[in-house]
Amino acid sequence: MIHGTITGLQEALAANNKLLAEMQPGGLAGKVIQYGTAAAQRAAIQGTPVDTGAWRSSNRTKLNTGRLQGTVFLDPSARNPRSGTPVIQYASVWDSRGGQRAVYARVVSNAGQQILDGMGSLLLKGLPS
Repeated sequence: MIHGTITGLQEALAANNKLLAEMQPGGLAGKVIQYGTAAAQRAAIQGTPVDTGAWRSSNRTKLNTGRLQGTVFLDPSARNPRSGTPVIQYASVWDSRGGQRAVYARVVSNAGQQILDGMGSLLLKGLPS
């Protein structure tokens, strides 16, 4: 028969419960997704070319914290104030041409790692020690 004692079990269980709570959509994990999505939107806005400002101002975010997912997209109802053309129509053409007009690819290439680093830092700071 083996005899011994277990110490720190309650503390370990409490830390595990806190970690599980933080990984829920309403906890730390959801905050990390919100941070990353907002940072990607800011990078898209900063990188969007400006003529009338309609494209820049039509960048929106959608959070699905239940799936721990965030999306940056163009508001499908946004229209160019001069021509009345839906922004999504001309933005997708310009974006597909690449280069300086490839706003969303440039978000990934120019700001993606910084956004991920910020998300990782936020996550690590919030985890129980």
